[in-house]
Amino acid sequence: MTKTLITRDQFKVSPWKNGAGVTAEIAISPKGADFRDGNFKWRISSARIEDQNEFSKFPGYSRILTILSGEGLLLNNQELGPFEVIEFEGEDPIECATINGPVEDLSVIFLRDRYRCSMQLLNLTEPTELQLEKGIHFFLPLAAPTNISGTEFSAPDFLKIEGSGAVSASAIEYPAPLLHIMIWEDSVMQ
Repeated sequence: MTKTLITRDQFKVSPWKNGAGVTAEIAISPKGADFRDGNFKWRISSARIEDQNEFSKFPGYSRILTILSGEGLLLNNQELGPFEVIEFEGEDPIECATINGPVEDLSVIFLRDRYRCSMQLLNLTEPTELQLEKGIHFFLPLAAPTNISGTEFSAPDFLKIEGSGAVSASAIEYPAPLLHIMIWEDSVMQ
């Protein structure tokens, strides 16, 4: 397993594909790809949404989205609250409106004919051993600083772990919500 700490100063800030806002790219594969060219395998990013808009389209990709701060979004009039997860296709027309003010979201976009992705909220209540399956894992602490197998970090920084096996997870104080994203190649689709 390899671990990489991704800090806020490494995020790449750029305009949305549709130009209606800005996004902070946390990670992309392959490294250095430009998401606007549509030549990437997967991408993790965060954006601040301040008012009504339409999501950029990414044909051939699937998207997973959650809300990190704020009261939520209306996506095609369907309410998405904080830390709820929604998945949709990149070419779906998505009308977006904020609920009671700006929000910060976190999104994963991935080639649906090659990759799969999951996003889940873990709630650490004590030091815990996590079994990681084969793939690429990203962790984001949502409250207290967290330590995963010797690397201590806190939001907005992410810890990227490539590979499988057991890792230890603990926090300065509990409960400690921890967002876990996993991306893996779908061998059935290849």
